[in-house]
Amino acid sequence: MAAAGKIKTGLNGVGRVRRTRWLIPGITWDDKRSDVFNEALSHRIMNTAYAVRWGRVEDVVKSLQKNLSGERIQLSENIVVDMLQRFGDDWKSALGFFQWADLQQGYKHRSDAYTKMVDVLGKSKQMYTMWVLVHDMNNKGFITLQTISKVLRRLVAAGRWQEAIRTFDDIESLGLTKDTETINILLDTLCKEKKVEVARQVFLQYRSDFVPDCRTFNIFVHGWCLLRRIDDAEKAIVEMKQNGIVPSVVTYSNILRAHCDLSNFCKVFELMDEMISVGCPPNTTTYTSVITSLGRLGKIEPIFKIIDKMKSTECKPDIFFFNSLISILGRIGEIHEARRIFNVEMRENGVLPDITTYNTMIAVYCQNSQGREALNILRKMEEEKNPALKPNLHTFGPLFKLILRLGNADKILISLLDGIVNKHHLFLDSDTYSQLIHGFCKVGKVEGAFLLIEEMVSRDIFPKEKKTLDLLLSEAERRGFVDTSQWIKELIKRHCLYF
Repeated sequence: MAAAGKIKTGLNGVGRVRRTRWLIPGITWDDKRSDVFNEALSHRIMNTAYAVRWGRVEDVVKSLQKNLSGERIQLSENIVVDMLQRFGDDWKSALGFFQWADLQQGYKHRSDAYTKMVDVLGKSKQMYTMWVLVHDMNNKGFITLQTISKVLRRLVAAGRWQEAIRTFDDIESLGLTKDTETINILLDTLCKEKKVEVARQVFLQYRSDFVPDCRTFNIFVHGWCLLRRIDDAEKAIVEMKQNGIVPSVVTYSNILRAHCDLSNFCKVFELMDEMISVGCPPNTTTYTSVITSLGRLGKIEPIFKIIDKMKSTECKPDIFFFNSLISILGRIGEIHEARRIFNVEMRENGVLPDITTYNTMIAVYCQNSQGREALNILRKMEEEKNPALKPNLHTFGPLFKLILRLGNADKILISLLDGIVNKHHLFLDSDTYSQLIHGFCKVGKVEGAFLLIEEMVSRDIFPKEKKTLDLLLSEAERRGFVDTSQWIKELIKRHCLYF
């Protein structure tokens, strides 16, 4: 491993790094060939894009054209969307693949592929390029409600809520209309980002353009509850009734969660009894929300009361309920009970585990330092014939955390990273990189952390929180790595907009 103090700069002052094939010694790329579109070929596409990650989008396109010119590739929109999903936060490789795919014989992008690419760009805060694609979609008549939903969500998440409102104001030029469905998308986006006051102003501004429905008011109830302003949430319910709309189970569930967060457990049970008395009994989603909130607060006794109440109303648990319950049991160390639910009770209720269930069981074992059991679950996932149950990046997070906490498990870490790349054909995203960086720093393996940030920058991926770069800067300065310190300072300066 090269000395961390030797990281080079360039590429406009930031991010010109060594062109390593992978950041961990011992991991190599599998270079299988295939004449049909399968896992091996998808891996080859990702590998080809990855190899020129330090260049421009055009370089990715050219590299794909050169290396795949002899392949008989039959693309479909589903395949393209799946590939874009696999690139994760690597927007440059994703866009290069997107442009290359549109050049392939017998294939042209439709709405879903465009919308996915728009979402990838928006998530990576590449707003100019995102808008170029949106205008291209508009010219082709491809814009849908889902497209606008992604655009508004990414704008508001980036703090550009005023631009989101202007986009809605101009929505008719994008082929959509100002109606209840479209304004609900904007209101929901604003409220989920806790811009409830702004959402209220938008509601009043466009009140004459639409008729609010149950979802409109539920959005506000949820927004006020996120801010723990239950009085305002209850005012929204009053306004709801004044408009002739009967509160739904979703309405009550939002209020219930807010009371849970404030530890008003007497009010929780009182409100649940009220729901039953007015003919709007809690459903599985309600019970799941309540036990999740209670579990987050470490309130175990009320959870068992909730489960008893659920059984008394003959409300059948679903996959979301079981996933939440397993997670809660793991957090309090009830591993045997979590395992029993996973192996026995779910099946007795006719509920099959999904990818989240498997990931949750891995997290439960890792939280309780049972790495062998966690790896057994991983192997079980890898042996599954159902592709929906194959490991994803969320599968590996708890394993990384446990390995770094225990130390002296470099071989296992390398094996897992090798599996991510060569077996599951996944790209690390910003969250996974950041988790590994913090983990390496915590156990004193700072050179590994510096190589990880190099790898991120070379792929045009940046930490979502400034504290990651602050941590690296602190470690570099403490060790006297002058070049690295300066490089990280420039990185913080250039990409402050991300924070």
